[in-house]
Amino acid sequence: MEDEQRLPFAIQVPRPATIKAMKELEEGKGKRFDNAEDLFRDLDI
Repeated sequence: MEDEQRLPFAIQVPRPATIKAMKELEEGKGKRFDNAEDLFRDLDI
């Protein structure tokens, strides 16, 4: 097998909504959950 020296996936530029969400997290905004159950409870599912 030949070493192609590339990433095994395509690189994509994030969408504006993704960029906004990433900035909010960097600023300490957003919610964090200790487990999936707490996340689902917050989402009412």
